[in-house]
Amino acid sequence: MAIDAIKMANDCSKAWNSHDVNKILGFYTDDCVYEDLGLGVVKHSKKEFTDYINTMFADFPDIKWEVKSAFGTNDWQGNEWIMSGTHALVQ
Repeated sequence: MAIDAIKMANDCSKAWNSHDVNKILGFYTDDCVYEDLGLGVVKHSKKEFTDYINTMFADFPDIKWEVKSAFGTNDWQGNEWIMSGTHALVQ
């Protein structure tokens, strides 16, 4: 069964924009691989990914995502998005 990649990307983007970590994690398996090509970040596992999400929200408290395109098959999905936010300076 093929996934609706565009719907999934939009739903996942809404979860990110809600800043609800558990809602975001609901889109990922325990053995997920999260790769952000623009930032050069790769996270293996839900634990590593959870830590990354929390860091992103701390570093960019007003961060938001806008999906530009999406694609996928039965067991993987990828998308292109614009991420924007204000970087909180750490002192």
